Amino acid sequence: MNDYDDDFLDEADDWDELDLEDDYHLELPIEELDKDEDYINTRMAIKPSIEELEGLLASGDDFGLSHHTILVNGLSDLTLDDARKLYSHWEALPTHKRQAIIEQLVDSIEHDYMLDYRSWAMVTIADPDPQVRASAVELLWDDESLDTLHTLIELIRTEKSIEVRSVAFGILGRFILLGEYEELDHAQIRHAQTLAYETWHNHQEPVEVRRRALEAFANCTDERLPDMIAEAYKSHLPEMQVSALFAMGRSYDSRWNSTVIKELDNEDPKIRYEAVRAAGELELKQAVQRLGKIARDERDREIMLMAVWSLGEIGGDLATRVLGRLADEAEDREDDDLIEAIEEAMDTASLSGLDL
Repeated sequence: MNDYDDDFLDEADDWDELDLEDDYHLELPIEELDKDEDYINTRMAIKPSIEELEGLLASGDDFGLSHHTILVNGLSDLTLDDARKLYSHWEALPTHKRQAIIEQLVDSIEHDYMLDYRSWAMVTIADPDPQVRASAVELLWDDESLDTLHTLIELIRTEKSIEVRSVAFGILGRFILLGEYEELDHAQIRHAQTLAYETWHNHQEPVEVRRRALEAFANCTDERLPDMIAEAYKSHLPEMQVSALFAMGRSYDSRWNSTVIKELDNEDPKIRYEAVRAAGELELKQAVQRLGKIARDERDREIMLMAVWSLGEIGGDLATRVLGRLADEAEDREDDDLIEAIEEAMDTASLSGLDL
């Protein structure tokens, strides 16, 4: 007997007539394969010189948002020396201007993986404004160098800003995960794990920092993790429960299956979001029916898209059928962003069970 009902699936006239094999796999033309190189060449051709960047930054509060696109391109791929050279002009800008610029850089790397702000981040983490420092740390999210690892550890140990330390733990968690995959030396990662573990157990630390330490530590296989998750989940603080659910998903531990499924119906959208994500990471096939309904009926757009992602992570015949039905409905509504998310999820679902 299946652990799901068929209410959602019954809304399709005939699932057997749906062609789930051919409709959702996009072929990449061979001529598209060199687009990255073309993009790099084009971007470098229009990249402003250091002198131009100095002039723009030195203009103080006289330049507007239209000039920010120049900085988005120009502050990428800097040498550390060039970044330091520009920093004296950066310091003279008003705080609100520095905040706006670096927030745009953070937004840019979310949409363009070719941008590299590592050097700029390394100098702006010394900015006097904590919001700017926190954004500078976010610019390091995809950097895997040991220098960045050591910088994050030092920041967490010495930084006074709760926001900066919390963001640093978020990036540190990715390094811990790389160590779990044996992509970085374990001796180097052990310092990060110890820092996260000790921060979690230090109840003098702010709640926001402790819970981010738990999330970071959840990226490693450790026999102490279940007790840490249980303590956070039993907390009366909703933000701790959010982090507990995040950690449940990261743990890949089936002991949390029933808890995650229960929390899919939590009234708190932050808890519900993490439960939806955890269901995907734990590959809970018994959650497919509920995730399908969330992806169709949820008013919170982020939760809806996360449900689609989780269906792709779970994979299998039922999840694929649900995604196909969702695709039909998204096409009827001409919801292009949702259609794209569903197509990506179906590609992921098609890999389920393959020995890659």
